Amino acid sequence: MFEAMKKVVLLFVASILLTAVFSYSLKIFLKENFTVLTLKTMLIPCFTWSILLIAAIKKLNPGPRLQYFTIAGWVCAIGSAVLVPAGIYNFLVDEPIVWVSVASVIICVITMSILFYRLLKKAGFSLKWWIAYNVLICVNMTLFYLSTRM
Repeated sequence: MFEAMKKVVLLFVASILLTAVFSYSLKIFLKENFTVLTLKTMLIPCFTWSILLIAAIKKLNPGPRLQYFTIAGWVCAIGSAVLVPAGIYNFLVDEPIVWVSVASVIICVITMSILFYRLLKKAGFSLKWWIAYNVLICVNMTLFYLSTRM
């Protein structure tokens, strides 16, 4: 059990680090100080996974909960990895095109949704967990979009 939880923690830490590469590359577009940039680009994305993990703690027994955490960790890490090329692009190009980052986020969200669906279905979880992810990611994207307008 401890080893499995350690794996889940490592997956989410990897996700945070991979997302950070992309998030901090957005400074060129968002023109924010470090604190505000971190709030907008790191905490808002954590919203989806935090709510899903809290729901799993409340709704699932320990065995299925750990399996769900592991699936969520892999999905989050893979989705975060999808963002990295756009982050590197933003750092390397003098005047990056914002649509490269937008496309990267859309590809990331679609990749995570498809992967989450397949892994949850394979493990026998209710479709409600996948629907919850998609609803929350829409809320997440809305919050992020609104935060860029402030």
